[in-house]
Amino acid sequence: EAAIAALTGGDRTEWADMREQFFGPQTPENKASLDIIEQSLTILCLDDKPAETHTERARALIHGDGTNRWFDKSFNAVVFPDAKAGINVEHSFADAPVVAHMWEWVCFAEWKWAEYDPDGKVCQASGSVVRAIPPPQKLNWYLPPNAVDRVYSTIEKVKQDINNTDLFVYPHTAFGKGLVKKLGMSPDGFLQMALQLAYYKNAGKHCLTYESASTRFFRNGRTETIRTLSEQSAEFCRAFQDNKLEKKELQKLLKDAVKAHNLRTKMAMSGQGIDRHLFGLYVISVGLGMQPPPFLSNALGR
Repeated sequence: EAAIAALTGGDRTEWADMREQFFGPQTPENKASLDIIEQSLTILCLDDKPAETHTERARALIHGDGTNRWFDKSFNAVVFPDAKAGINVEHSFADAPVVAHMWEWVCFAEWKWAEYDPDGKVCQASGSVVRAIPPPQKLNWYLPPNAVDRVYSTIEKVKQDINNTDLFVYPHTAFGKGLVKKLGMSPDGFLQMALQLAYYKNAGKHCLTYESASTRFFRNGRTETIRTLSEQSAEFCRAFQDNKLEKKELQKLLKDAVKAHNLRTKMAMSGQGIDRHLFGLYVISVGLGMQPPPFLSNALGR
């Protein structure tokens, strides 16, 4: 029972089949418990394993141990034993800026209004109303032996995915966005050029690169593609590696690359991107039973 959540992290077809067989109307007990989870606002995960490093905390938030996150939920609020917290977010309902804004508000609200006594317990804020929290109730499940076997099989697959996930968090403290702004560049553009240069130094070639732009200026807008590889970024990377130019010349190339990146970002955010448009044409052609034109297949394959 404690590992049922692993099903939400495994193969989607397998989970759909499991839901139909073991969590539908024919198993009222399981269906009632599943309905409670799916109708809840969020999942609260109270982890009992501390995270000693940024990397450990990030891995815990992304996948946990594979059985302690309900990955179908819009977001899981995760609280560690040291009272630090984070969220695991399912992507389909919203994009990163929406959830980041929500979590930023939560952090700000605690800093602004929360009060604690000398023992570290939260004090009641003046004018606030205290509501009794119902005690937790254990959800009941019934899984026949063949269902248990499939849960354990899914756990193994999820753990394989976890072991195949490379993640390392490196806190950069030498400088921050303030210095980048003083140098006349956007922090995002500066970082994207750093990624371009790092890849070029490591691979010896350029690579088409995706960055997400928010299109929330528009109703129901989600994202558009920012293509961070450009003629300007490639010229900067090559010049940096050749090491033949003066620093001022390199600085100019970097600023030109960042400026070009900023322009493409603004175009993507204002509905002037190309990727979602091309993908829409591709989907329509497939839906109409047409053979996608070679141009579309080539463009979307890049």
